Amino acid sequence: MKYTVVAALLAALLLLCSCTSVQDMLEQETADLTPPAKDAYDLTDIPDYLAMPLADYVTLGAYTGLSVKIDTVTVTDAQVNEAIEGIKTLNGLYEKITTRAAIWGDVLVLSYTSMSSDGGTGVGETDVEVALTEDSTYPEDFVQGLVGAPCGIPVAVTVKGENDVLTTYTVTVSYIKGDYAELTDAFVSEYTGGACTKADEFFAYYKEQLWNEKYYDVVYDALWNACEENCKADIVPDEAVSYYLKSMEDYYRRMARANGVTYEAVLAAFDLDEIKMMNLSYGYAEKDMIFYAMVKDAGLQIPEQQYQKALLDYAAKYYDTYSAGVGKGSGQGGKVTVEDVAAYLDQEQGNIIKELCYDELLYDYLYENNHIMMGDVPMN
Repeated sequence: MKYTVVAALLAALLLLCSCTSVQDMLEQETADLTPPAKDAYDLTDIPDYLAMPLADYVTLGAYTGLSVKIDTVTVTDAQVNEAIEGIKTLNGLYEKITTRAAIWGDVLVLSYTSMSSDGGTGVGETDVEVALTEDSTYPEDFVQGLVGAPCGIPVAVTVKGENDVLTTYTVTVSYIKGDYAELTDAFVSEYTGGACTKADEFFAYYKEQLWNEKYYDVVYDALWNACEENCKADIVPDEAVSYYLKSMEDYYRRMARANGVTYEAVLAAFDLDEIKMMNLSYGYAEKDMIFYAMVKDAGLQIPEQQYQKALLDYAAKYYDTYSAGVGKGSGQGGKVTVEDVAAYLDQEQGNIIKELCYDELLYDYLYENNHIMMGDVPMN
């Protein structure tokens, strides 16, 4: 498994589940980026693997000089078209309909708050996309209850969950997604940073980008699997296993509250139990140990320029995603900027950023020090 999948899981758990996340900070009316008080168990306290005597914990076999074969990497036109539609969605390049009520088959963008009949803690979400179709991932009662909902006027939708617990959602439909607009030269140029300046050339440009991304994923997976076969974590610290276990438990408990069902019901839906979660946590922690043992053995260190760029890139992503919450005031008399968020991440969640940087450094190191073959064709 590509190591960045683990890093992405961590980031998702931290930023979707933590009540002190950047998302929450930016969505407050007067978002204050002053670090909040620590919880009893802080999910940002990732074990400091590089401070551990990893040579005593991990047996490193060969992770350089290997010959790694990968299958041919291909990207279809259908995959490119689907990705481009996703770009249009993320950038709002479609008609926003607000003049009629929702009908079956619509895709709605909405906000909601909820309250359960058992007195459970209510939750709220903004800018949620819900398709009024049979394939929707939302409860059937919820989806059906939105048919006929007007735009801009709150409506109540009640969903029956486990043990007849009723969850009432107060939903406000912001708009209905209409037809997509065509890409323009101006948008393409801005989106690619000038790498592509013509809308009619974007398909070919983006197909190459997708190929490169897929090649990266395939090569990293192959390199990691080849290295992992030669390396073994002999000792996995309890705090590392505990970190992943607590992260998963927190995630699924919040999911249960959000949907008005029991924690046990959510675990059953994902075919999980405490033993399976413990085994998964051990596996993630074991990969951490091997990963950082290679980083330490190779002498890899993050250049300050790379770290700062990673911070700004990560912060910019949230600035764009939650732009509706940005600019309402930072609690310090001004607008929340990308730099504000970067500083917050650096202080509160810098370990996540460092993981992403080390992942990039290790990939480059492994790519340069091993031989990649696509079939019989050398790729490096």
